[in-house]
Order: sequence, then structure tokens, then C-alpha cells
Amino acid sequence: MQIVDQIPSLAQAQGPYRDLALHTIGWKAFQDLCAHVMEDVLSTPVEVFREAHDDGQDAVLNSKRIGGPDQLTTVQCKFSAVAGRTLKPSDLAVEEEHIALLLEKGLADRYILMTSMSVSAPVAVKIRKRLRELGVRRPHVLGKEFLTRVICSSSKLRAFVPLVYGLGDLSLILDDRRAKQAKAVLGHLQSSLRTYVTTTPHVKAVRALAKHKIVMLLGDAATGKSTIAAVLATVAADNPRHRCFKADGPIELMENWNPDEGGALYWIDDAFGPNQLRQDFVDAWINMMPKVQAAIAGGNSFVLTSRRHIYEAAKPKLGSRNHPLFRNEEAIVQVGNLTPDERSQILYNHIKAGNQPTQWKTYLKNYHVEELAKEELLIPEIARQLGDCAYTQKVQLTRDSLVRFIRANRTFLHDTIKELSKDSRAALTLVFLHGGKMAIGNPSANMQELVIRHYDVDREALGEALGHLKGSFLVEKAEGGQSFWTFKHPTLADALASTLGETEGMRELYLRGVKVETVLSNTACASETVIGDFVLLPETLDGLLVERLLETPDEASLNRQLFSYLADKASDSVVRAVFAKAPGFFDRKATSSYRSAYDPKVRAYARAQSLNILPSEARMMMAGTLEYDLFEGLDVSCLDDERILQLFPVATLLNLVSRIKIDLIPKYEEAIETCAEDADLDLEPSDSFDDLNSAVTDLVRFLDDKGSEVLESAQYLYGSIESGVEKVAERKDKRQRELERERNDWMWEELSESARSASRSQPITSNTAREMGGASPSPRSIFSDVDQ
Repeated sequence: MQIVDQIPSLAQAQGPYRDLALHTIGWKAFQDLCAHVMEDVLSTPVEVFREAHDDGQDAVLNSKRIGGPDQLTTVQCKFSAVAGRTLKPSDLAVEEEHIALLLEKGLADRYILMTSMSVSAPVAVKIRKRLRELGVRRPHVLGKEFLTRVICSSSKLRAFVPLVYGLGDLSLILDDRRAKQAKAVLGHLQSSLRTYVTTTPHVKAVRALAKHKIVMLLGDAATGKSTIAAVLATVAADNPRHRCFKADGPIELMENWNPDEGGALYWIDDAFGPNQLRQDFVDAWINMMPKVQAAIAGGNSFVLTSRRHIYEAAKPKLGSRNHPLFRNEEAIVQVGNLTPDERSQILYNHIKAGNQPTQWKTYLKNYHVEELAKEELLIPEIARQLGDCAYTQKVQLTRDSLVRFIRANRTFLHDTIKELSKDSRAALTLVFLHGGKMAIGNPSANMQELVIRHYDVDREALGEALGHLKGSFLVEKAEGGQSFWTFKHPTLADALASTLGETEGMRELYLRGVKVETVLSNTACASETVIGDFVLLPETLDGLLVERLLETPDEASLNRQLFSYLADKASDSVVRAVFAKAPGFFDRKATSSYRSAYDPKVRAYARAQSLNILPSEARMMMAGTLEYDLFEGLDVSCLDDERILQLFPVATLLNLVSRIKIDLIPKYEEAIETCAEDADLDLEPSDSFDDLNSAVTDLVRFLDDKGSEVLESAQYLYGSIESGVEKVAERKDKRQRELERERNDWMWEELSESARSASRSQPITSNTAREMGGASPSPRSIFSDVDQ
């Protein structure tokens, strides 16, 4: 490597003062760690110069000094997977021939030996002496002790090599206060950092957070969104000036945050709903987003995660109320699109760290593992399952069986659950009935009795099964001084829900055992078309479902979920039965949406009207509300939904067209002028008019067959919007010419700069390596020591 003119003093530690398990990370991850030490700690970009030939244990890195002479410094990376092994002087012997070739070319003026092994002072002295005898003028020997010191002192390094957080107890790396905060943020995810791979999405997320102080991680289930978010939060907790908070959804965030206080990172998992879109979450974001932008300006940061299909459903409902950096996708990172090298490293980490027998790992290494890493559907959670023998009981060590495990993983997961012992399935079901979070030693007596009766198990066996599942299917999670059982990964809860939904007799157990809130959020009638992971209830359970729905407490937020269920997830027979048994449901008050077309109560009324069961008084009341919202609130969304339009009496509908021309269109002209005057100049000019443009589109669509004169009046509004956009653009350009905006620096900018520096490094070609006196890199597998 070539480094800056005066290399900092690299004093050799006399003995280990920490015990980080560097021997567990594998040779490729160790090589990457050494590269990041040079880049992120010594600010020197590095390149792979020569990979080793001795069975994947070593690698040679090279660094060229930026703007300086062409001298090169060689860094020899020596890795050992043997715990407790120390470096010996003889370990240098295999490199002496290569060192001699480098010296002939004048390329070994400085030579750094960096190793995962412990190095004693006498050994370091002998190796440096031998290097000088060979002709090296400035030799350095950096062992496990040096690397441990660097890991403990550099938050920048930990940001780009986050697996180091999993190499030992956090208190070995961080001070006590920061360690406690990081543990609270990470929860049960800390153990997964040992196998964590710094992927392209990870680097993009760091950069996006550095630049914008907000990022949304989008991806399918099990692609690693929450783990990346946990790493970002942990890096923030690493800084003593920052505090981290984790919330499940925006409602919990609203109840606990202080947007006026700076220096916090807020991690909101499943920002728009865990399994399907939650309209109350969308409404919460609509109300919160201006406060979020103000909080960012005040020095706070936000990390959101969401399943891709849920966010896609939320986008049109958020409209212009969405964060501008989410609308233009500058602050959105797509998680799950992995490179072949990233998949290989992920698979290596999980197989090596997993509990599969050595013979299993060896066979996989020799015959199939390279092909498996090429599978585009290989994601971190599937790699973890491959490394855990609890998940692969039905997997044969053949190419077809292994590939099918990756491509049809959900089927295998279902089969795995079904193949568990009765006691184990009962234990998983008990945790599931507690919403995936069951207090250890204190389950609900009613749910416990349900499980015992349906599975025919006893309490002792149930308790033992919970302990047996720890680590593979269940984990312990501490929260607020209480310990809970929770699923190792959310996909397990999804698969178990599906399994219960498919198993005769178990759906009744589920429907009787869970809280009514869970019924409203996690179930649907099998006859309805729904998107998401639901327990589908057959028609034979309609009576029981109606009973459970009638138990819904008369609270605004729960009434909202109830109306949403009746509008979209209940069968016609269930809707009829609910309204027949409880006509007072029509009078319940529910949290409303900012657009009538998205309001669950409006949609439930419309569904009841289509079934001819809506009382006339309720219909007239709702029609009056919609008419008021249309002409006073300029909410035209109801005009684009045929079922909602049925709530209007025929005479009112006929009168709407003339009122739109006389009353509504002039009000929209005023609204467009006001929008142009009050537009936020930090946004793109057209973004401020998104809501108005969408409303005009709904209006034009409604008027399409209602007469050319009124239609032309509505279409004219498009021209008014274009003029408004031009005026805002002129004002924005003028302001940008007059003012130089200052960026509010934060710790992430240093990390981003480090990533940019690293990205400037490019691998040296084999021809260049030959010219330097080194051997051509020979192909070697990252999996060479996966079974050691």
C-alpha cells in the first residue's frame, strides 16, 4: 500500500485488553476490515494487489498515495480462524520470496503485516528484524490488539464495518452509557450483527442519512430492512451527543417524541403498517410530516422502514403531504437488490456461524455453495435458515433441493412449522396469540388454556418447548424491565398465521384467542380479495367473527379499524349480520381521514348502501357531510368513487353539476392563487400543486359526460395550475440567486465522505500486478474455510 508521507505511529500493543472474536469473521471479511482500517482510520484508499495462494488465509492490499510519488506500501493481511492462535516468526517465511520480488522493484520500502492473531512484543521484534534483513526499511506488525484498539476508538470504522458490534459484548467496544443505549435500540438484533455484511443498500442508506437526515428503507419481507435500520441507529447511539428512539409506527412516535428537541435519531419500523397498509398510520404521517421537516431542521434524524407493496399503496393517499425527498425518491433506499459478491459473503457468514454439522458444511462447500450464491432470491433471512439445522430437516444436499429451498422458501417454512413437534407448535402458537410478544413466565391464562386444549399438551411440556425454541425460532427481548418471548424473524409470524389459517380447527382457536384489535388488523373473510398476510376465515366461522366484531370497544381509533374491516375485509353476509344485530354501529364516531374517499366510515356506509341495509337517516347525514366537504373543504375525492356517489340522493347528484360550475370552480381558482403565493420554496414548484392537480383530474373525470361547458371550465384549471407553477419557479430561482444556503453538518457527513473516498479505489488488474512484481491473482473461493 501507499499511504501518506508520515504514517502515524503504529505502536505494537503489548497484550490484549479486549477479546473481540476476529477469528470468526472469515478471511474475506477480515480483508475488508483491514481495507477499511486503512481507508477510514488512516484516510488512505486501498486496492487489492495480490490475493493469497495459501488456501484463502492471506491477502495483499496495496495503497497509492494521492498526489504523491509512485511509491507503494504493501499490506499483508494474515487471517486465522483458530481462536487463540498467536503469530509466529515462521508465518512470514511463506512470504519472503514475494517480498524479495517487491524489493527488486522498489515496492517494499514500507511493509505492514496486519493479522487477526495476537502478537507478542518479542515476536513483533523478530518479524520486524527479519523484514529489515530482507531489505524493508519501515516494517510494521499490527495484530489483533491493534485492530481491537482501532475498533474501540473509531465510530467511523464501525459505521462501515458494523459486524464488529457483534464480535463481543458491546461494553467492550462502547462506554457503559452508549453500550446500554445501543443494546436498547438493537434488542434481539445484536446477535445478527456478527453475520452482517455491508451491502450497497447499507452504504446508500448511510449516505442518504448523511445528506438528508432522513431515509426510508423499502424492501420485501426478510430482506434486511430492520437490520440496516438497527445498524444506523447503533452508529448514532455510538455518538455521545445523540439519542436514539425506536417506535412501531407513527402513532407511537407521536405519543413519545419531542420535535422541538434536537440531537435525536428516530427509527420507525413498519412505518405504514406491519402486514398491510394502515390508513390511521397514513393519516398520522399526513399530520406529522410538517413537524418531521421542522424536526430535521432542528438537528434530528429519521429512519423509516416499510415493505415495498405497503408503501406503494400509501403513496397516492399521502400525495403532496408526503416528504418531498420521498416523493422524488432521493431519500429512499431499495433493500434486497444484492450483488453476487454480497450474496456470497452473506451466505458464507451464515453457513460458517450456523449450527449445521461440519460434514454438511463441507459437502455444501465442495458441491453447491457457489451456485446457491448466484440465486437472485437468496436474501439474508434465507441464508440464516440455511445455516440453522432446525430449518433444513426436509432439505436434501442436492442442487435441486437446495435451490428449491431458496426459490420456494415460504413453502419450506410452512413445512418446517408443520414438521415441528406438537409441543413446539403449541409454544409458537401461544406466542403468536399474544401478538408475537409474550411476557416470559406470565402468559394469558385464557390463551394458555386454549392452546393446551386444542393441541392436547400440558403446561410443563409447553414451558419446556419455549426454551427449546430459543435461538432458532424464538428470542428473548427485554423492554421496560420486562422480558418477552418474540419471534426470531417476522416471517415466522407470517408463516404461522398462514399455517393456522390453512389448518382445520386452528382458525377457530385463533379467532377465539386473539384480542379484538388483532381480529380487526390480522384477519379477513376468505371470500374477499385482500392484499397482505392475513388469517383467512371460512364462511363456517361467520357467526363467531360477528360476535368478535361486536366486542369492539366504542373508541374512535378502534371504530376506524372496525369500519375499515366492514368496508374491505368482511363478506356481505358478515356485514349484514353486524348491522342487523347492532344498528347503533352507524352512530359510532371514528377518527376521520383527510380525504373522504379514504375514510373507512364513508366506505363502510357506501358498502352498506350497496347492500340496501343503510338506514335512510344515516344516508342523508353522510350525504350532507360529503356535500359540505366537497364545496367547503374542496374535497372532490368522493366524485371518483361510484360506490360513494350512491350515498347522494338522485336529486342532489343532478344538482351537483351546476353547483360545481357556480360554486366550486371559482373556489379552486382562488385556491390555486393562494397556493402560488404560499408555496414552500424548498420544494419543487410543481410539488406544491400536487393535491390541486389531483383534485382537478378527479373533477374532470366526473364531468366527462356531464356537458362540454362545465367540463371546459374545469379543464381551464389545468392552465391556472401551470401559471402558478411558473410563478413559484420564478420566485425560487430569485431566492437561490440571492442566498447561499448553508448545510447543517452532522456526524454522518464524515461517514459519507469516507464512503466516497473508499469508492475511488479500483481493483488493480492482473497485468498491473505482474508489472509490480506480484503474482497474478488466482481464483479462490470465499467459501474455502466455511467448514473450519
